[in-house]
Amino acid sequence: MLVYKDYYIMHLLMHTSQALTVDDLSELLSISRRSVYYALMKINEYLTAHQQQEIKPTEEGIKIDDETRRYLKDELHDIITETYIHTPKERKGVIALLLLSLDDRYSISDFERLFKVSRNTVITDINALKKQIKTFNLSLKYAQDVNYYIEGRPLRQRSFLLYTLSTFHYLIKINAFDTYDQKDYDDILVKLHTVEQTINVHYVKETKEILAKMIAIIKKSNFEPINFDKEATQMIEATPEYQAVVQAFNEDIFKTELLYITLHLLGLRVHAYEGLLMKDDKTIHEMVSTIINKFKSFTLMQFDDEKMLYDGLYYHMKSAIIRYKYGIIYENELKNDIKERYPSIYNIAKKIVKELEAIIQYPISDDDVAYIAMHFGGHLKREKKKIKTKTILLVCLNGISTSKLLRRRLEETLEGITIIDAVSLEEIEIYADDVDFIVSTIPIENNPYHHKTIMVQTLPTEMDLTRLKQTLSITQKESNINDFKKAFLKAIKKQFNEEEYFSIKTIFTEQMTLFYKKDKERIDDAMLNELLTAEHIMFKQKANSIKEALFDSAKPLIDKEMIETKYVDKVLQNLKEMGPYIVVAPYIAISHARPTDGVNELSMSLLKLEESINFSTSEDREVKVVITLAAPDENSHLTALGQLSNMLMSDSEALLNASKKEDIIALIEKYSEKEDE
Repeated sequence: MLVYKDYYIMHLLMHTSQALTVDDLSELLSISRRSVYYALMKINEYLTAHQQQEIKPTEEGIKIDDETRRYLKDELHDIITETYIHTPKERKGVIALLLLSLDDRYSISDFERLFKVSRNTVITDINALKKQIKTFNLSLKYAQDVNYYIEGRPLRQRSFLLYTLSTFHYLIKINAFDTYDQKDYDDILVKLHTVEQTINVHYVKETKEILAKMIAIIKKSNFEPINFDKEATQMIEATPEYQAVVQAFNEDIFKTELLYITLHLLGLRVHAYEGLLMKDDKTIHEMVSTIINKFKSFTLMQFDDEKMLYDGLYYHMKSAIIRYKYGIIYENELKNDIKERYPSIYNIAKKIVKELEAIIQYPISDDDVAYIAMHFGGHLKREKKKIKTKTILLVCLNGISTSKLLRRRLEETLEGITIIDAVSLEEIEIYADDVDFIVSTIPIENNPYHHKTIMVQTLPTEMDLTRLKQTLSITQKESNINDFKKAFLKAIKKQFNEEEYFSIKTIFTEQMTLFYKKDKERIDDAMLNELLTAEHIMFKQKANSIKEALFDSAKPLIDKEMIETKYVDKVLQNLKEMGPYIVVAPYIAISHARPTDGVNELSMSLLKLEESINFSTSEDREVKVVITLAAPDENSHLTALGQLSNMLMSDSEALLNASKKEDIIALIEKYSEKEDE
């Protein structure tokens, strides 16, 4: 049986102008290559059953024949929409591409129509793009008569264009933005192949395609040329690459563009040209030290042979920094292998490069992130060390659009996790036995993996994220303590004789056990039924305003001086600034602010309204239950919040239908039982 993801793959293959690779589909759908192959297998079973030719990956990529294309066009018309669902990051990339490459100027309304999103969403994307392009020393401008445009030095504009093409090369294959002419692109690819043959080198296929797209865009859009100084011109002209480029392109473009193309080709094998290397060793050493120190702080690991790792990273950064300087970003053909082989290391490397970008004042692409991850992955393998992370499988209704947003939210918020894939309900058994946790946005009936399944909303609330943090942090804490214990005992064994060692080990183990037991008891202290007692539960016919609903809910806590009135004032202020963020489920709101906003004591109260009140002026956010939660710190409320979350997930209907305190108290007691140790 085909699911939405399978239909979507067929749709993409039908509408692309170029062959899509398995890696392209992996990027487009935010799934692993393993899932792509699994989907292709099911698609081929479907095609065979309908007397159509199977789809088979080749070296060039994945294509479908014309007869199958015609068949699928009729078959898929009513199954899937024609609109690709862009992530926020992709929307920024497309906006940048259009503003850089086309003469037409774009307005907010144009982007609304293109992406089928709201005006506020477009404004958010544009503001995010403004911040991003500052790292390229560019600025996003607006003029009444020409709308939005990007302003800055020609080299920087080209660098940002290449960065966008490299980052979203998979996306540009399926979107007809008309930023370049296909004939120009095909012709440039042939000429780059001629250069390869002339100087007897071989460039990565994806790299050539990206460079060819860029040259074609520059040609169509009449980019302002780059001026090279005399010294740089002489150095570039002296290379065999330049002679091959001149011969292949045969004076079709200006000399400055020939120099620019040559510079890119030199950047692809910069090790061979010492003249190009940056001599600022101080900066390079600073970068390498930052990389290693940040990695150690993220993982709490030490290396047996740090010098070997340092030297490897040093020589890599020495050659890479020239690419950063000129914005030469090319495809790392091992990137996807590295992301799958070392997912946790790759995620850590992505965080580390933010520090590097601050040093060099220039963005670093995911391809170089993969190279950095490869250095650490290989070194850890040599030293037989592993990073311990929690593996997570996402389960969403269709496994595509919502999973992109959910994955991004979890990876930004949670430390020490590796999301191995996002699948639909029908595919859950592919990975379920191989992961630590399953995070699902839909109920899983007859779930044999109940013990490790966590339900969240499609757009996870703060309550969802807090519950996930709690679950992951407790198990991670046990792992960290065991690692620390082993490392400590290993260290002291070298310093003391056998009798002294065993005496110290006994005392240390006893104290660690006592400390951890107390810490665990502290985590389990605050139970839901201890906070949400009968005197903190109220019923009322209706509230005439949001303010009235919030203050009525908080009244028992204010009366007992558990919180101050400014706590509720802060919630109201947050609502004005951020919208109805406290509405965590249909008809249910959890009113909460920060500990510093007027919390005196850990506390909770509940107001049940007979008539609902809408917490938003622009969308449907009806509320009948308002729960006020106040925590004096970041940890003491986690157990009670987890129990409340379980209650709302499983028995929200019973809560909404409750007509007396006893009904609600019975629910609270049901979800306040301590789990067996």
